[in-house]
Amino acid sequence: MKDIKLCLPLIVLLLVCQSNAFAKTAYPLITVENACNVTGAHHDYRWDVKTEKDTAPPFVTTVKPSDIAAWPGPGGHFDNNTKRTGREKKWYELTGRVTLVRIEPDGDLHIQLADEKADSDGANVVVKIPYGEPWCGIRKEVFSWTKRKLPFKTRGVKLALTHNPIIAVTGRAFYDAVDGADNDTTLNERKRTKSKRHPTPPVTIWEIHPVMNLRVLRDN
Repeated sequence: MKDIKLCLPLIVLLLVCQSNAFAKTAYPLITVENACNVTGAHHDYRWDVKTEKDTAPPFVTTVKPSDIAAWPGPGGHFDNNTKRTGREKKWYELTGRVTLVRIEPDGDLHIQLADEKADSDGANVVVKIPYGEPWCGIRKEVFSWTKRKLPFKTRGVKLALTHNPIIAVTGRAFYDAVDGADNDTTLNERKRTKSKRHPTPPVTIWEIHPVMNLRVLRDN
């Protein structure tokens, strides 16, 4: 018993240290003031590229999520200062069914799209919408699909959907290399959970980011 009593303070100290370490690495609390504005956002990887405000050209390539899922990764080195290269310079209109929406620690609205008739294991493609101008109108539309009341504070949260519209979004391709595995930039599928209780669909590393136009084609 003496040995156990002597160890207890050490155990408590270790738990406190672990808790403090987690607190330091956790994302900061952000405030979603309204559909357009976010305060306290954590600006991260390749932020300049992800918030470009270029206008889409009149003619773009039309794709669906399963098309993007068939793309290979670009290969090569990516870091915080990497400029657009290769496929990232091209514009696409992606059409699909909304399967998930969440707010991220950097203030982005994260939307996942699958082929309209895809089953639960169909490939999902992430499209992202930054906060502020010129994305206010697009973000208002997306929040209208959810049950979330504004304003709210979060470190990132999935938003409950009232329906799953079929939409078309336009933007440049973006390879989100930080979501890859073991720095292998030839891949195009993020790590996922395949458990029977909580399976997740395959999600591509290729994204449309930022979205510069969004059209609702029909409700679902």
